[in-house]
This record gives sequence, C-alpha cells and structure tokens, in this order.
Amino acid sequence: MIRNLKKLQPRRYLYLARKYWRMNPWRHWWLLHVWDAIRADLREEGQPWTSSEDAVPAPLTRVIQTCSACPSQWDAWTTTGQYLYLRYRSGRGTVDTYDNPDSDTWTEVPDGCVAYFEQGDGWDGEITLEDFLSAAGLELAPDAEVS
Repeated sequence: MIRNLKKLQPRRYLYLARKYWRMNPWRHWWLLHVWDAIRADLREEGQPWTSSEDAVPAPLTRVIQTCSACPSQWDAWTTTGQYLYLRYRSGRGTVDTYDNPDSDTWTEVPDGCVAYFEQGDGWDGEITLEDFLSAAGLELAPDAEVS
C-alpha cells in the first residue's frame, strides 16, 4: 500500500469535501465521497477491498430493502444475529456492521469496513441484491427471508 501513496490527490479531496459540504453542511455524507475517493486511489487496480478474509460474515438470514436506487440499500442480519448495512451508490458497494439499524445511533460513517467493491461507473446507483451479494462476497442462507 505504501507504493500507492503517490496516487493520492489532496487537492481533489479538498474539492470533493467543499463541493458536497456546500450541498448540505449539516449532513456528514460528504465525508463518504472523500473517503471513497481516497480508498479508490489507494486500492490496487482491479482488486476488491475487504477488511480481511477472516471477517467474512455468516450467511444472511434476513434482508430488507430500504431503498431501491440512488442508493440501493438493504438492512441485513446474519445467522448469528449480526446487523449489516448494505449500500450501493456511485458505482461503489459497501458493507458495514453496526449494533442496530438505527442510523442515528451509529458512531462511525459507513465506509465499507466489512467489504467494499466498485462496479460500473460513478453514475450507477442501482443494483440487484443478487449482484450486490456476489460482488461483496456475501451469501444468503437457504431459508433467508428477503423483502
């Protein structure tokens, strides 16, 4: 990863921060745009990012779609009861883990701490659950409830 530090573009990150902060300074989602840009620059070409091979969650037993496009997102629970937040926006998919689905209680910005992938281009904001799970390396349990 050290060799990728030369790929960093601080002026671009500042531009993104200012651009999205001006749209709505009270929401912190502008941080996601900057973080996504930094991670994309650091990532090896063509390699998906996951936090570690050992961190792959158990199969999903319950999945509820909370938004169909821009972003496509789901609340999901594993067979062990762990809550996962699945999100696809601007050609980037992220999987994050939290204690519960109430985003007001989250102390960290969703950034793909469990899994992160890029698929499509920056205008993509819609993906099927099957395609998302495949790209993120997740799977449904045989008796999974999907709605």
